[in-house]
Amino acid sequence: MEFGPLLLAFLLGGLVFAPIVNAIDSVLGHTIANTTRNLAKSTIVLSLELADRAKVAFSELGEAFQDLVAEAQADRRTGDPSASSASSPTEVEIDSD
Repeated sequence: MEFGPLLLAFLLGGLVFAPIVNAIDSVLGHTIANTTRNLAKSTIVLSLELADRAKVAFSELGEAFQDLVAEAQADRRTGDPSASSASSPTEVEIDSD
């Protein structure tokens, strides 16, 4: 496994700054730890909600695609591609009185 220079820089930065941040956090009454924990938890909750919404959206998209395939297969069996449920466009006249 090869580590890139950016990952190595993050690891070294974490090793250098972790004791400093921990000392400051102890002086401030662990507000940094609590804030970052709450922020991480909120981020995870948001990620889970987005994942659920994506599942629903893809499920609906899959159902719509399956319906379209079923209609196409039915049209193919009947041999009439214009027999789909979509209506053909109609011409409309607008009087400007």
